[in-house]
Amino acid sequence: MDYVRDGRKAFLFCLLLAASTLAVYWPVLQAQFLNFDDPDYVVLNPHVTAGLTWQGFVWAFTTGHAGNWHPLTWLSHQLDCTLFGLRPAGHHGVNLLLHTANSVLIFLLLLRLQDAGRQRREVRGQRSEDDWKSEIRNPKSETPATKRSERMRTPQTSSPSIQKATNPLIQQSSNPSSTIPPFQHSSIFSPLWPSFVVAAFFALHPLHVESVAWVAERKDVLSAFFFLLTIIAYSRYVQSPKSKVQSPKLTEASNSLSEVRGPSSVVWYSASLLFFALGLLSKPMLVTLPFVLLLLDFWPLNRVQSPSTYAKASADKKSKVQSPKSGQVSGQWSVVSSQWSVVRGLLLEKAPFLALAAASCIITVIVQRHGGAVMRMEDLPFGYRLENALVSYVVYLEKTFWPAGLAAHYPLPAEFGAGTLAISALVLIGVTCFAVAFIRRLPWLGIGWFWYLGMMIPVIGLVQVGAQARADRYTYLPLIGIFICLEWGLSKFKVQSSKFKVQSPKPETRNRKPETRSSECSAPTTEAPTSEAGPTHWTLDIRHLAPSASHRFHALTLLRSYAPHVFALAALAACGVVSAVQVRTWKDSETLFRHAIAVTTGNARAHQNLGAALAEQGKWPDAIAEFRKALEINPRYPEAEVGLGGVLSLMGNFDEAIVHLRAALAITPSGKAHYLLGVALRAQGHRAEAIAEFRAAVALEPERPQFLNDLAWALASARESDAQAGAEATGIAQRACRLTAFREPQFIGTLAAAYARAGQFEEAVRAGEKARDLALAQGQKQLAETNGRLIEIYRSRKAYDGN
Repeated sequence: MDYVRDGRKAFLFCLLLAASTLAVYWPVLQAQFLNFDDPDYVVLNPHVTAGLTWQGFVWAFTTGHAGNWHPLTWLSHQLDCTLFGLRPAGHHGVNLLLHTANSVLIFLLLLRLQDAGRQRREVRGQRSEDDWKSEIRNPKSETPATKRSERMRTPQTSSPSIQKATNPLIQQSSNPSSTIPPFQHSSIFSPLWPSFVVAAFFALHPLHVESVAWVAERKDVLSAFFFLLTIIAYSRYVQSPKSKVQSPKLTEASNSLSEVRGPSSVVWYSASLLFFALGLLSKPMLVTLPFVLLLLDFWPLNRVQSPSTYAKASADKKSKVQSPKSGQVSGQWSVVSSQWSVVRGLLLEKAPFLALAAASCIITVIVQRHGGAVMRMEDLPFGYRLENALVSYVVYLEKTFWPAGLAAHYPLPAEFGAGTLAISALVLIGVTCFAVAFIRRLPWLGIGWFWYLGMMIPVIGLVQVGAQARADRYTYLPLIGIFICLEWGLSKFKVQSSKFKVQSPKPETRNRKPETRSSECSAPTTEAPTSEAGPTHWTLDIRHLAPSASHRFHALTLLRSYAPHVFALAALAACGVVSAVQVRTWKDSETLFRHAIAVTTGNARAHQNLGAALAEQGKWPDAIAEFRKALEINPRYPEAEVGLGGVLSLMGNFDEAIVHLRAALAITPSGKAHYLLGVALRAQGHRAEAIAEFRAAVALEPERPQFLNDLAWALASARESDAQAGAEATGIAQRACRLTAFREPQFIGTLAAAYARAGQFEEAVRAGEKARDLALAQGQKQLAETNGRLIEIYRSRKAYDGN
């Protein structure tokens, strides 16, 4: 391999990957925050909006907010708020940079894995199809494997002069003017090409738009970053000659258990464990990574030798001292023993990874159950979950090949048809059986397929989190396996279409004219190379064809060889166009959920989120219509009831609003429902009932500053409140101000009213002045004027009595 030349190509491919990814996703920088998890993760989360602080750091590692434990993801959001505030372009830009980096890392990772596997084959004396392809592209390059194969093919008694005298092909090739070089692929489509195509599909596939264009899905792109770094570090560890299980020699040492020895091996193994831990702290979906490492040990790292290799080595050793029969039995037992020793060593090597994965699983289950994110078996039976998982596996594959009708939310269907289940089962069983049957001949197919199946297990729906049937974001890492299957399959087709074996011309045709000799030349065949066959069997000596025939055959060969490349480029271009269109549907909540309604049916969640987006814009009648549509689809939908009650309350229809809010609480109690009910009751003059609802809201969500502020204001501004109520209001208002780092003038004004109710008028005046000045600095003139009037009341040593 020409490392300088391939290094330059790799750098150019990295630049092309980065440029194409940025070009397709650039419009995401103009996108807004969504009303779909973004409020919980960033916009309305005071621990995040306060930026990186020690309190925020502790909170990130101790909270189960939003039903997840991913402290590193929380810290990344806090860093964004420190750098960009609540400007969405900065948050989206970080997601885009991480996705771009992931695409480049996949390209570099696949190159490293192939290089590591090639080195192990060369030391063992084995040759793969990729080695033969490299030899065709670089005939002058020599590897240990090619040198050994040349010695096997060439008799030791033959000298170059004798070969030249007896071989007519060598005689003719000595004349440079008459030599036509054998067919070679263009240098553009080098061994780097399959890795580039896989990385490009990852970068540009429309199924990955959701993970990049959605701020709340930072955990996807961040965990993938550490996932890829883990495998890169692991591949460096495998290349280090310090571990017994890595030893490619067929000796007793290779049968021993894995031992990490030497500084290089320790560093890379420790680095892989560290990156894995960071990935789990970003998103617990990475618990399947030890399984992926075992797959990579088989291919392309080739850490598990084929039985034939062990059998041959054992037979050669035993045949010297034993009879054939006893040697055969002993050799078979040695194969089993050697294979099990290596597999056992590889499993023990993954023990620390498995321990980290197990710990992450336990923490995640506890947090999600405590947060109510996991659906109960009574609500969603296990049989239904199995059916949904079976169908989802195949639907993800369908969307991979035909990414149409993508949506932010896919509702759970009422039932699955028998035909759908049967087709899904046949596809999964058929592909799995085929992959297993051809695991030796087509290892990339089995590894890619089981990569996909295994990585999907945590999110396939057996443990149902949320009410979605499936989600595009779940395919972010699993689809790498499918992309490997597709591109290596195309490369296999390319190789098969360019294998041509020729024989030397017959003696009676050597001196004939080309026109009469071309028809008698042996036809090209597609026979695979053997250990006795050399690179000359892979080329077609078109010197013996007529000029017109040779040019036509050369064009046909080019067409057959370049067809897979052209197909891959066309598919990538199509993915880029579809992704560019899909990115624009994520520009704001209204656009996103109008699109979801257009491509799905019975999508109550989309109608509800669209109603919330319209209500935020002040389009109250349209919002009410969307909430009612959501309730028509799902009459027991508490979020839609809450949204409808909130809009009706804003329109002054408090009686109907209270009816819907109480209906929502009857289905599922929530802090927002209690809070909005308190607002409606306060507007009707039911102050005591309103305070009770505010207390219930704070009890369910004690870290929502708005809930705390309204409870404190209700206590501080009530005529019947006394100094004790004022003291309680002061403590609650201080909590709200601390959660927002004293940056909200409204909350500081509430604290001033609480001080006044508690009889602390000097503190009330100081807090009121701070609230007024901060409101002026933020351009909130009306709020500043209100605080100015309240300051005069506090200076007269009176508390505010009113609404």
